[in-house]
Amino acid sequence: MYDDRICKDTFACQTYKSFNKEFLSSKYEDKFIKNLFEENKKNTLFKDEENNIFIKILRE
Repeated sequence: MYDDRICKDTFACQTYKSFNKEFLSSKYEDKFIKNLFEENKKNTLFKDEENNIFIKILRE
């Protein structure tokens, strides 16, 4: 994750807006996923029942 884009691998990057549209929901703010991963919590849970999305981040 970079400030202006997210990459699935070295050669496949896209804007956060297009990432949201493809994988999450276009309703989310552009850097939603980046902000979620940057939270300073041991565990992060996000559930969006309307769009059937569940994200669980576990940190050691």
